[in-house]
Amino acid sequence: MNFKLLNLFILIVLKYYATPINAQSFRGLYVQKNNNIWVSGNNGIVLKSSKKPNQWDTISPSALYKTKDFRDIHVVNDSTILIMSAGDSGVILRTENSGKDWKAVLTDNRKGIFFDVMEIDNATGIGIILGDALKYLSKSGDSISYLVGYFTLDYGKSWIAFNNDLWNKANNQLNALFAASGSSCVLMNTKSIAKKNKSILEFCFAGGGQIGTEIRYVTIELTHKNITKSKLTTAIIPIPEGNGWGIYSLNGLNKNCVFAVGGNWKEPFSKHTSGFKIDINPKKHQFIAVRDQLNFKGYYSGCTNIDSFLVAAGTQGLSIWDGKTIKLVSIPNLNVCKFSDDYLWYAGSKGVIGKIKISDLSRL
Repeated sequence: MNFKLLNLFILIVLKYYATPINAQSFRGLYVQKNNNIWVSGNNGIVLKSSKKPNQWDTISPSALYKTKDFRDIHVVNDSTILIMSAGDSGVILRTENSGKDWKAVLTDNRKGIFFDVMEIDNATGIGIILGDALKYLSKSGDSISYLVGYFTLDYGKSWIAFNNDLWNKANNQLNALFAASGSSCVLMNTKSIAKKNKSILEFCFAGGGQIGTEIRYVTIELTHKNITKSKLTTAIIPIPEGNGWGIYSLNGLNKNCVFAVGGNWKEPFSKHTSGFKIDINPKKHQFIAVRDQLNFKGYYSGCTNIDSFLVAAGTQGLSIWDGKTIKLVSIPNLNVCKFSDDYLWYAGSKGVIGKIKISDLSRL
């Protein structure tokens, strides 16, 4: 690889797609197939790719939300968009006119609330918000922690709060999620059964623990009012234990396999394995295997895939697996990456947003 040419190419991309606002960090990224791009970040910032070449439109909500850190964004269509604020109160804003007006459809002011990820299936309108654990008192007076969050059945217009149940109970293998890219949960399947007034949601999520890192595979049945049934399967991912270590991002390769990346943001150049393929048997609702042969090392906060390419974004830049080897594209301090039909898009700190042609990936 000619690193001088590659670095020159990267600098051109970064300059070409410079954003009008020098946000400290972009973590929310939604890529439509037609290359309409939406990003969200701190300081209440939301941007959309402009119809004018290589420019961005600012569609941020009012100054009331200027201190919010919008770590995840979901686009239902060109008009309907949702953004998720992480901490200092959990807030979901929704627009139905492409960002001209925003409405708060969910506000959670509980002390310690911190939302990590929002996922919605555009085929059914069924989705989920997951957040870090909060402590509750049991009937016997013991302190028990549960991951908090909400379900939606109508594209985020309304939300149903979690019950405290086994599937979202925190433990030493999973007591927190990560919001570094709004991708610590992946939807595997959703279904709406109108005749039975029932919806079904299957998803995987992971985070960090004190004595290991657990991934959970959950199936939820619910009505428009409450959760009626849940099923849980777990597996341990072989990643170091302790503060900061864990899985930061999940991406579904298919209904039988999940791509997971992570590490520790405090140790971005660690030599520990931080990329895994996790095989699932949906019919038996069980994990089959956790494979770590991909040779991803260091810290990654986001991941995506297309065809034979697995891509992870992190402190070192983009690590691209082509089915045989990993190639590093050195763009410092990236948070998230997503594919459109033609490009690999990425976003990170200091307002950075860029893209690489998919046809160029094999030539890097």
